[in-house]
Amino acid sequence: MNDQKELFRCFIAIDLPERIKTIISDMVMVVKKDFSLPIRWVKEENYHITLKFLAEISQNRIDRIKSFMKDLERDRILFSMNIEEAGVFPPKGAPRVVWLGFKEATGNLIRIFKTLDGSLKRIGFKPEKRDFKPHITLARIKYLKQDEGNEFYALLNRLKEKAIGYAERQFSINSLTLFKSELTPQGSVYSRLFEVTGP
Repeated sequence: MNDQKELFRCFIAIDLPERIKTIISDMVMVVKKDFSLPIRWVKEENYHITLKFLAEISQNRIDRIKSFMKDLERDRILFSMNIEEAGVFPPKGAPRVVWLGFKEATGNLIRIFKTLDGSLKRIGFKPEKRDFKPHITLARIKYLKQDEGNEFYALLNRLKEKAIGYAERQFSINSLTLFKSELTPQGSVYSRLFEVTGP
């Protein structure tokens, strides 16, 4: 197959510092050990904050996206974040995703998101309609039986309590990463294609 025609499943994201991944993983381990629910938990090494899911794209588009990432003002790619809250998607009805949300006070992250979204629109990507709320996916739920609902929301409330307890843990971010995602029977495997770093 011609390299120009080959497609790669990609996304732009913030890769969390290893110590923050470990803190979150330890928090999840403490909570989930008391529950036996059919939930697929995300591996610690895969924790990330997605800025833009790009779906399957060609090498030509990857090169354009790298260029857009290089054009970001490097002094913007430096900000502090902290854990804010836990929740589920969708907020009403059958839960499908358990997430952990983050707060970034300076506004730099939102500006980076909007700049990227505008640049990507120029090469055919649809702009995001929803407000950007930085979060990581902690778990995915395919199906819960009716009698598992109460247990699930007890787990969620425990996660929310733990998240509040970690709210003062601040950490710095100074890079954005373009990832390739490969789907396997064991779950998604992510590899770095490109990274832009701030000061």
